[in-house]
Amino acid sequence: MSNFEKKSFDHPEQTKNIGRVKVDSFTMGALNFARDTASPGWRWSIDIKPVAKTESCQVNHLIYVVSGKIHVRMDDGKEMEFNAGDMASIPAGHDGWSVGDQPAVWLELPRSGADAATFEKKSFDYPEQTKNIGRVKVESLTMGTQNFARDTATPGWRWSIDVKPVAKTESCQVNHLIYVVSGKIKVRMDDGKEMEFNSGDMGSIPPGHDGWTVGDQPAVWFELPH
Repeated sequence: MSNFEKKSFDHPEQTKNIGRVKVDSFTMGALNFARDTASPGWRWSIDIKPVAKTESCQVNHLIYVVSGKIHVRMDDGKEMEFNAGDMASIPAGHDGWSVGDQPAVWLELPRSGADAATFEKKSFDYPEQTKNIGRVKVESLTMGTQNFARDTATPGWRWSIDVKPVAKTESCQVNHLIYVVSGKIKVRMDDGKEMEFNSGDMGSIPPGHDGWTVGDQPAVWFELPH
């Protein structure tokens, strides 16, 4: 994936309402992404079971919880709760429901075909690795064979000021696929093309660019494997 583009879950290519859950989705390159928003009281076995016509959900999920809480119970009785900032791997054979009086919002992410579907969670609040590079904090973890990172850049952060002295290249040579959790960032390609990414946007950013935060709030984005 090397195109310079963005798509937004606020302007999805497809929206489905299944009971009390709304599924907004689009594709970037060959990858499919969805954002699910479940209202308080949503439960798979009540809202989706009549449509799926199976006793439990038979989909293998890899999700990132954006906000709210969801609870999952496997057919074998194992249970786990997932909160904002959690990554979750959920195998086929489960029920799930929103917890509390706030909507639960999560991203459905592509899973590597090499990974077994295990029932587990990891949290960016307890990352496996943390790096501070200038005014950006990079928290990372792995799920199966895939690496994920959450970057938090303070107001005033700029790649060419904070990271360039470490990278020792004229511009960033990393190919990014990002989801913006909060705040705003702007990217300028070496050829002069520019784009701003806001909360709810996904961006594909090829090598050869500079980037910086916009405004007086930190920018938080999620780095996805691709």
